[in-house]
Amino acid sequence: MTQQLPPEPPIGPLAASPLFARPSGSGELGTMVIVMAVAWTMIDWLLAAAATLAYGQDTASGTPAWVVAYAFLSGLLVLVALAAYVLTGIWLSRARRNAELIAPGQQRWSNVWVWLCWIVPFIGYYAPKQVVDDVSGSTVRDPGKPGTGWWWGTWIAVNVIGLASYFTSNDLTRGDEAVYHWILAAMTTVAVVFWIRVVRTVSQAQDTLASADAAPS
Repeated sequence: MTQQLPPEPPIGPLAASPLFARPSGSGELGTMVIVMAVAWTMIDWLLAAAATLAYGQDTASGTPAWVVAYAFLSGLLVLVALAAYVLTGIWLSRARRNAELIAPGQQRWSNVWVWLCWIVPFIGYYAPKQVVDDVSGSTVRDPGKPGTGWWWGTWIAVNVIGLASYFTSNDLTRGDEAVYHWILAAMTTVAVVFWIRVVRTVSQAQDTLASADAAPS
């Protein structure tokens, strides 16, 4: 099936019309999304180190400092994950709105699914990629820019590793749990590297289009 190319963004009198809702830049929000993703990765590595040290200590005589550190980092990771979810939802909502203005009718999912697609069971394994693909396809004009395949594949791997660790936790030794943490941190790092490329590509393309659209007025 031949993919239909989205229409070019309106220019000239249409773009200058006060009735035309203009695309807005998303670069600052994109930067915040990237910062949260990097913070998530750093905490994952610290958790792996804390787990290795904590699981190697005997807790019979008290609670060692590394066990406390592991518990603290686990809670911090939950907070960072929530912040990353909120910021990604805000950034992607704006990016989707821009994409709809630039290329109407190209978005397969409504705006509410920008938020729900990450957390609804089963749908979360394919819908987020489709949302990002539609936004990227409507705004990124350079076919040489990186796609979303590697990001999504590594992100699914992160989720699979995390689920495997959770469901087998009762059968794992402490050392095995520490190994899971190291593998998860490494895969998260790879996924975040690809995610940063996607966010930067979409944000830069939308900032460029928003600047060009504002120029005639």
